[in-house]
Amino acid sequence: MANSSDEILYLSGKLTYHNVSPLLEKIKNQTWASPISIDFKSVEEIDTSLISVIFEFQREAKKNNSSCTLINIPDNLKVLAKLYGVEQYLTQKN
Repeated sequence: MANSSDEILYLSGKLTYHNVSPLLEKIKNQTWASPISIDFKSVEEIDTSLISVIFEFQREAKKNNSSCTLINIPDNLKVLAKLYGVEQYLTQKN
């Protein structure tokens, strides 16, 4: 599901409400010593629970004077974010 390398968290597979708990643990255990980027390139399936997880990453980063940006946001995540009116909060790193 998730693999960390320095400042990038690489996500893969299915990220639905059935299996996002490890990501929530990752948030709790993150040191926030440097900004983090989340790469969605290898994600196969998502649901709206992933939006909540992203927001939690962003809240924790802000709380710790850090940042959290997104890389390779899947189109279906963009569609869900737009549907819920929160697309402006999905900051993509170029």
